[in-house]
Amino acid sequence: MIEVEKKVSITNEDDLARLIQGAQFLREVVNDDVLYDSEIFDLTINGLWLRTRGGVWELKVPIQQKGSRLATQYDELEDENAIRNTLHLLTEGSMADAVAKAGYVPFAKYKTTRQKYSLGDFHIDIDLTDFGQSTFAIGEIELMVNDA
Repeated sequence: MIEVEKKVSITNEDDLARLIQGAQFLREVVNDDVLYDSEIFDLTINGLWLRTRGGVWELKVPIQQKGSRLATQYDELEDENAIRNTLHLLTEGSMADAVAKAGYVPFAKYKTTRQKYSLGDFHIDIDLTDFGQSTFAIGEIELMVNDA
């Protein structure tokens, strides 16, 4: 199974209403995220996203494909040992210590309120992100399909 996802910009209440029209509200989740990188952003430049979400470490690693890509695909690592291996971090000590010793520091902190909906086989996520001085809203329409 693979996830097919389309992101949709939400600029006003009408956009939101159209996106969730007829959908069933499932739940709301609030996440506190912190993104980490080096001073020269070598992770981000290479498409890697290291974060803590609610205190849990996660790493998004792009899946390399030959030829042109119509979409970006990521492998999402949540196992600390897998993250350490991928980033060549120290294996002893806490994850926070290993990240700091590798030179990775927080560069963004934000809170995202995710509202989850379903509409038939489709899942709709509405992310309302608060950066402190600004906010951002985006919708994601997702469908799980069999591998091609």
